[in-house]
Amino acid sequence: MGLRVSEVLGLKWRDVDWEGMRLGMRQSYVYGIPGAVKTPASQRWMPLDRSLAEKLRQHQLRSASPVNTEGWIFANPATGKPYWPGRIHEN
Repeated sequence: MGLRVSEVLGLKWRDVDWEGMRLGMRQSYVYGIPGAVKTPASQRWMPLDRSLAEKLRQHQLRSASPVNTEGWIFANPATGKPYWPGRIHEN
């Protein structure tokens, strides 16, 4: 999809438009701090491939946890916050 790591980590479940098959780039997550995306042009809707949508649904079912109160898609179950970029590939 060509997303920055900070944009991927900034994704929340509310950013997934399941009906429209798209992802909303609304925020980033850099060094443990949520914030704005890098540029105004980065705040956009991205098309969501059907196979990726299926993987996200499976991930949502596996990761549903009361710790994840913020609704981050790629949250560390121990903290409820997004993983650090160097650690996300370990899971």
